[in-house]
Amino acid sequence: MAELSKKWVYVKVSPGSFADVAATYQVSSYGIYAATGDDAGLNCMVLGYIAPGCAAEGRSTVYQNVGNYYTSDSYRQEMAYLKQQDSVRLYYFAASDYQDGDLDIWIDTIREYDTSGQTGENGVTDWKLPSEAQDFSADMLTAEDGYWILSQSNGTAQMKLPLLSSQPVWNGKVAADLTTEEADAYAAAQRRDIMTNVGVVFDLSERAEQETYALLDLDGNGSAERIILRPQMAQAVNELDHSPLDKYVFEVNTTRGETRTAQNLGNSIYAFSSDGRQILLALMRRDELGQCESFLFSYENGELQEVGSFAQDIREIWVENGQIITTQNYDYILQRENLRIIYRIGSDGRLAEIPTDRYDLPEQAALHGLNKDLEAYRDPDVSSERFTINADHGVYFLYLDAGRQWLCVETENGVTGWLKLADYTAEEAWATFNDLMPYGG
Repeated sequence: MAELSKKWVYVKVSPGSFADVAATYQVSSYGIYAATGDDAGLNCMVLGYIAPGCAAEGRSTVYQNVGNYYTSDSYRQEMAYLKQQDSVRLYYFAASDYQDGDLDIWIDTIREYDTSGQTGENGVTDWKLPSEAQDFSADMLTAEDGYWILSQSNGTAQMKLPLLSSQPVWNGKVAADLTTEEADAYAAAQRRDIMTNVGVVFDLSERAEQETYALLDLDGNGSAERIILRPQMAQAVNELDHSPLDKYVFEVNTTRGETRTAQNLGNSIYAFSSDGRQILLALMRRDELGQCESFLFSYENGELQEVGSFAQDIREIWVENGQIITTQNYDYILQRENLRIIYRIGSDGRLAEIPTDRYDLPEQAALHGLNKDLEAYRDPDVSSERFTINADHGVYFLYLDAGRQWLCVETENGVTGWLKLADYTAEEAWATFNDLMPYGG
C-alpha cells in the first residue's frame, strides 16, 4: 500500500492506486479498497470481480474529477497548483453478466466508482461499451483529456471514447435534465464564478456519446448559451496520437458550423477570465511527444472567434494583472528549454505576446564543455566584432535575445559573447558542445 499523503499534495503511488488527502484507493481483482489513516487498515469500498488478472497492471485507471484549476495570483502560493477536486473516480473493465467462477469472460463494460458517492448506486455506475470497443481486444485502460482510452499492449492501436458522466450540477440534477429556467440559473452561476475568480480555469465539460457541451451565460443576459464541441462526423479513430476530434466543430447554440482541425484534440471545454471583464473559452490538444497546445476563443456577435494559441496546457497557466503567463518547451537547436512567455488579449481582441528584452534560460548555472574553439560575437549583430573562446574553457548559456535568434553565453572567467543560432545545425551543436544530446536535447 502506498504511503498516505499527510499534506495538501498528491503522492506518487503504484499503477492502479491513488492517494489523496483523505485516503489511498487500491484497485484489485477482488474489489476496491481504501485506507483512511495510518492504522485504519483496509476498508472494502466495492466488493467483487473487476477484471481478469491484476487490475493494477493497466486494467484500471484513476480520474481526478477536477472542477477548476487555481492559476491566479488571487490565491495563496501553496494553493496555486493544487487541483481541487469534487471527487475521485476510478474506472475499470468489467463483465456485466459475470458470475463467480466463470472462466469465459467477456469484457463489455467500463465500471465507474465515484468516491464521493454522488452518482450511481452507492457510487457505482456501469457504462456499456459499444460493440466496436468490445471487439477491440483492449488490455489497458486510461482516462485522459476527456476520453476513456482503450489500448492494446503492443502499442500499435488505441480507441478513444468520450468519458461519460452522470454527475449532478444543479438542484441535484445532471445537466441534460435541467429545465430551461434551471439551465439559465446554472449558466448564470457559472458566469459569476468565472468573472469573480479571475485566472481560475474551469472545466465546464458535459460529455455525451455524440458531443461534449457546456452551459454558460457568455454574454451576461441571464440566459444559457449551449457551447458545443463535436466531431465533424461520427468516426472511430484507432490510430495513436489521433482523436475523434481531429476534425471538429466548436459552436454556440448550433451543431452546424465551420470545420476546424487539430490533431489529437482533447474532449474538454475550459473557460476562464484574465481580467474579470471577458470570458475566454479554451480547447487543448497533445502532440505525439505529449506537448500541449491550447486554443483560446472569445464570444463575439453570437459566434465563437479563435483569438490565438500557445504551447502549454491551459490548466497550468498563471494569470496576473491581466497577463497570461506560460512556461513553454522551446527547442532552439543547442538546447530544449522551458521559456517564460507572457501574453495578453490586445485591443483588437487577439492573443498577443508581450515583448521582452530577453528570455532567461532556467539552467544558467550549467557549464557546457567545448569540443573545439567557439566563435562568438561581441553583440547580437553580425556586424559586431568576432572573437574566439578557447576550447579549454566552458560556457554558460544565459539567455536568448528578444527575437530568439541569438544566445548569450558567458565563459568561466566572466567574458560574454553571442552565438547566432542560425549558424548551427543540430549536428554542429553536437560537435561543438560535449554535453548536449543530439538534435536539441
